[in-house]
Amino acid sequence: MNKTYSGDTMKIKLLVLSLILTGCMSMSIPQFQNVTTYRQGKIPELNQESSTDVGSTIYTEFDYQEIETIRLTESVKSSMADIPANTSLTAMTMDGVLVYQPYGTVNFPGILLSDQNEDGKLDRIKDISSMNSSWRNLQPEVAYEEAESIPTQSGGFKLELVYQGLTDNQIKVLYREYNNNIARPAFTQNVEYELDNDGESLIAFKGARIEVLEASSTEIKYRVIKGFEN
Repeated sequence: MNKTYSGDTMKIKLLVLSLILTGCMSMSIPQFQNVTTYRQGKIPELNQESSTDVGSTIYTEFDYQEIETIRLTESVKSSMADIPANTSLTAMTMDGVLVYQPYGTVNFPGILLSDQNEDGKLDRIKDISSMNSSWRNLQPEVAYEEAESIPTQSGGFKLELVYQGLTDNQIKVLYREYNNNIARPAFTQNVEYELDNDGESLIAFKGARIEVLEASSTEIKYRVIKGFEN
């Protein structure tokens, strides 16, 4: 997994540009870049005996970028904004400095926060929707934790087969496919495979081949023989 910096920050850039144009001022436009992680791989590896529960992924292949994200464990109380606990913030750089922006920015347009001391607590806040705004100290400082990353809204793919259980000797599997924008709802398809008398079967879908070693209403044991065909 390689960490890169992506330029998917158009909302912030347009906000800053509109302020400059409205104020008829000459000033440099800050350079923003999302902090992203590149993910590529397949889980589990081929020819490896594995098991999973109902509702969990049997096999997945993926190739996409996602934006690093944190979650507030405490609320932010400031004259600039009151941001409730559990709010997600995406990571970006502003002129090379790591900052965090409330995800979606619907209720908090232009609000940025930073952990200047890198001690796990946000200690500064800035409102770039205000022409005269500067960084201010947060008192008290606000704790946060790493959160599930948010996929970027362009490019990439993720394919997965999910175990849905065993009913009337039929193995039920859900196929999910995310293409080009994995932040959008997935294409899904339900498929079924008959369990043999010896308790084994073969799942064959879109080129993938999965040998079922044992299946029940709660769990499946299997081995992936071949991955999806491109």
